[in-house]
Amino acid sequence: MQDVPYSSPFLIAKALKQRNPIIIEDMQIAASTDRILSNNPLVALGVQGYICVPLWFKDHFEGALTASFQKAIQRDGLEVQTLVGCSTHIAAALAHARLHTTVENERSRLRTVLDQLPEGILIIEAANGAVSYANCVAIDILGVSLPNIIGFPLHRYPQPYEATDPNSPQGTALKFTIIRALCGETINSQEITVFRPDGSKAILLFSAAPLHIENGVVTGVVLVFQDITAQKSIEQQKNEFLSIASHELRTPITTIQGMAEILQMQVERGQSLSSPRSMRAVNGIVEQSQHLARLIEEMLDISRLENAQLLLHPAPHNLLATLSQVIEDHTITTHKHQLHLVLQGLSTGDSLIVSYDEERMVQILNNLISNAIKYSPSGGDIEVGLRYAAELPGEVLLWVKDSGIGIPEHELASIFKRFHRANNLDRSISGLGIGLYLVHELSLIHISEPTRQAES
Repeated sequence: MQDVPYSSPFLIAKALKQRNPIIIEDMQIAASTDRILSNNPLVALGVQGYICVPLWFKDHFEGALTASFQKAIQRDGLEVQTLVGCSTHIAAALAHARLHTTVENERSRLRTVLDQLPEGILIIEAANGAVSYANCVAIDILGVSLPNIIGFPLHRYPQPYEATDPNSPQGTALKFTIIRALCGETINSQEITVFRPDGSKAILLFSAAPLHIENGVVTGVVLVFQDITAQKSIEQQKNEFLSIASHELRTPITTIQGMAEILQMQVERGQSLSSPRSMRAVNGIVEQSQHLARLIEEMLDISRLENAQLLLHPAPHNLLATLSQVIEDHTITTHKHQLHLVLQGLSTGDSLIVSYDEERMVQILNNLISNAIKYSPSGGDIEVGLRYAAELPGEVLLWVKDSGIGIPEHELASIFKRFHRANNLDRSISGLGIGLYLVHELSLIHISEPTRQAES
């Protein structure tokens, strides 16, 4: 087939400009009398009768129906009557086919858009409450397969969408959302807890809207939802952190206030502040103030890390000397634990020059050793080790090992997460759940190249 432009001199090109049929009883005679071009291909083929019926459906031109004959025809002959009689039906069929194709293309485009959305989409039919469409995100969030959701009445199917008890508040939330939308109401941002077939729980943020046709009749409901389980978990962790933080901050403040009141009473009584009791109060105020400052600084460090504002000031330092000083400081403050420095590849008289931020490195070591002391409430040995190998000049291994309560195996993947505290902990042991998180984050940004230097 070859396209014929409407500007062509061929007879069929004139069909666009008129609604009446083009009928030529004998093309050979028409060519000889210059009614048509003599070089018309049909004339050369010996065609005599020719009919071209424009196919119009309302105001849209659908095409043209043509027929050629090897004999002359009559303008009111059977051939003309047959083709003209068929043209109305053919034009209507072509228009319906065109409209159907357009609708199908739009439907396919719409489904492609819905399939690519990052939110879960469900379409519920009003006639039977069954799911007629679900995109891939919805399937993934709900944890079901496509055959197990398409065609099922969502409001009658307790799993995986709802709790196993369909009469529970959670088991009715989604059903009422669908019913309200079927009644013409639009629901925005409603939290619903659902249970997947594997038993896991998900918190979803749902919105629902009715689908209307022209006369306002509701034919279905579209549900749009996203999984906010992770966000709710973080929100819960933050709430727990704020609760713990308020308790942790209150403890040193209460101690400082108590010590300060003791000193105030002694001054009011004219007693000397150089007495042992006064010195204990002063030392207590200093220690608790330092503890309070550390807590506040750690919380500020979280904010700095989240906003990429934590700045390091690396400079060459002796890592072995830094480690030894931290151990010595902790040895003074604990009496139930024995700290031991273990060196591999180095001796106590060596230096290991590394470029790092000394303040932050001390913070990392303090957090690790403090954790070992805190979670070994019965006391015992704590091993602080350093391994250096000459064949691996770019690596140094540091470790802290204690004999305390330990970490359950299933908790190992989470111990460096923000606000996480292991479930086997005695809740009377203080902590914000950010110490190991800061250790992890500070370690990741502390890239250094150690160099061994033997002291003379």
